[in-house]
Amino acid sequence: MEKNESNQKHQFSEIKKVKHNYIEPDKMLSEYNRCIENNKCSYELLKMFELIANKYSKSKAINFSSVKDRLTCVNYAVSEAWQKWNKFDSERSQNIFAFFTQMIKNDLMQHHEKLYRRSRNEISLNAVFSNDDK
Repeated sequence: MEKNESNQKHQFSEIKKVKHNYIEPDKMLSEYNRCIENNKCSYELLKMFELIANKYSKSKAINFSSVKDRLTCVNYAVSEAWQKWNKFDSERSQNIFAFFTQMIKNDLMQHHEKLYRRSRNEISLNAVFSNDDK
């Protein structure tokens, strides 16, 4: 019986993990083409934008001080993607996923800068004159 268990463990360890994209570029392109035909951004495409923004906002590329700030930036990036959804030019590139990921990344960074610019440049006078030397 022990031999069978070790054999099963060996079989499971040999199974390679298949990496699945959270958004398939072909599926995104077909949804985009359908939106172009209807001349409006669909709910499915908007959800794809939201997935991209959420995934990127949780990466270590941007440091948020709170979940509220992260969600604010995600909502900003998704709304900007919704406004600019028809800017993809299939003659310049076939990689629609990379195009929208870069656009959403730029909008996330832009809003992050807007949120944290003020706090970076301000120094509290209470902090300067506090008497912590006790």
